[in-house]
Amino acid sequence: MAYRHCTRTLFYRLLLAQALSEGITLLTSDARLAEYPGPIREV
Repeated sequence: MAYRHCTRTLFYRLLLAQALSEGITLLTSDARLAEYPGPIREV
């Protein structure tokens, strides 16, 4: 279970890094991801 959380967290960081580099807002339905600072919007 801890491995799965770690993997998701790393993937979230990659998604956020891509959004930052592209200058776009990352849309998500995941409340946990929406807690990250940056251009993220929960839908």
